[in-house]
Amino acid sequence: MAEKKLRKVVTAKIGIKPFNDQIIEIDSLPESERDENLVAAVKNKFGVETGDIVVTMNQKNVIIKWYPPKTARQAEQFHNQAIAYAKKKDFEKAIESWMNAISINSQDPDYHYFLGVANFELKNYDEASRYLQQTLKLCPLYHRASLMLGLILYKKRKFDVAKKFIQRSLLFNPNNGYTYLALGNIYSILRNYKKGIAMYEHTIKLMPEDPRPYMGLAKIYSLEGNIQKANEYFRRVIALDGNGKGALAKYARRAVVTEMPAEKEAVSSIIVDSDKNLEELYSVGYAHYIAGDHIRAEAFYKKYLSMKADDDFVWFALGETQMRSGKCDQAVASFKKAIDIDAKGLYYKELAIAFDLIESPADVRAAIEKALNLGKKDHIIYALGGKNLLAEGKQTEAIEMLDEAVKLNKNNFLARYYLAVALSRNGEIERAIEQLEEIKATKVNTPLKEKADVLLDKLLGSGID
Repeated sequence: MAEKKLRKVVTAKIGIKPFNDQIIEIDSLPESERDENLVAAVKNKFGVETGDIVVTMNQKNVIIKWYPPKTARQAEQFHNQAIAYAKKKDFEKAIESWMNAISINSQDPDYHYFLGVANFELKNYDEASRYLQQTLKLCPLYHRASLMLGLILYKKRKFDVAKKFIQRSLLFNPNNGYTYLALGNIYSILRNYKKGIAMYEHTIKLMPEDPRPYMGLAKIYSLEGNIQKANEYFRRVIALDGNGKGALAKYARRAVVTEMPAEKEAVSSIIVDSDKNLEELYSVGYAHYIAGDHIRAEAFYKKYLSMKADDDFVWFALGETQMRSGKCDQAVASFKKAIDIDAKGLYYKELAIAFDLIESPADVRAAIEKALNLGKKDHIIYALGGKNLLAEGKQTEAIEMLDEAVKLNKNNFLARYYLAVALSRNGEIERAIEQLEEIKATKVNTPLKEKADVLLDKLLGSGID
């Protein structure tokens, strides 16, 4: 009796229409055979191998309940202990407790799922993925694990694979707004704006007070040049995000535009006589920036800064557009202005990129050190740091940073290429070849493939760089 009280359940819900389309024609089954046939169909379709399944129906949904093959009171005690640690953000102790739970009962998907979540919080994405995959191996219906795995793949920029896991989560839990939001973000990145709009609109139906889907719609309409609709959604973001004080609201306020100015309109013809017109200068500059007209964007940003020179964000924006139009020395000066006003990790990161473009390794290293100290620790920072340490002849340190860049993003082919160079110079030929083959195997069209070919030929031909 004690074990029955402990019995746990994973519940999945599928709409009748998609269930009919994908599994079995329910209406064609005699009443007496429905339950038995449905259970068999679910097991066959979704690869459920262990545990007990109960399948029921109502007018709208097929409801699947999966029970793990066993439970254990002591394992549950460790699980509850881990939850308490996780609530206190003590993920190291939480992981230890969940590992103890698994050592007693390895067949409970909850323990594997929460281990995935804890490792995700610690940014151990490979470990998180491993535990989430084990969760789905035990229980393919575990939609939260599908969603989390999709989000990790999204962070790794593996958008097509991420989309499949998130869609699978949606099949089993069709009323989760966060799932539609994630799909909207993916479709937006893949430039499938029609589907992106549909996903964001459905998110709003489920989560009307969340500013993020409105921001997604605003960005899409802005990219499509639909200024009126973009502004409508930017203003909704401002209204919903912390009474206009949140980070999204700040971004949206700057992004609002009225109309793109005529192509030949002189920047000097705009009269700045109020804060409203001042903000409009930035907004028009931003509109030119996202349209790829960096020359006019620079002109509007400079006009803005001539009136309000203490705005660090606009100095940063000016540096971005100067860098993209090839004016890297000027970009360096603009980023330094932004940093003088408010030293942020993001500003130091972009300063490092600008220094890298003008091939100044020592300056890159100094900027990266500042960015890291301010908490800006992403794959681009580590890739640039490693590349420039290599240029200074510091191979061991370069390998450490480049390894970290690849760990954070396996699709950072710049990091992979310079890691191969560093490894080859360090005599680690086999590892270097592995990195180059990863670059060659990618479907992404990158000029690094040609450089990888040249280096690979050298390594295979002579065993040295």
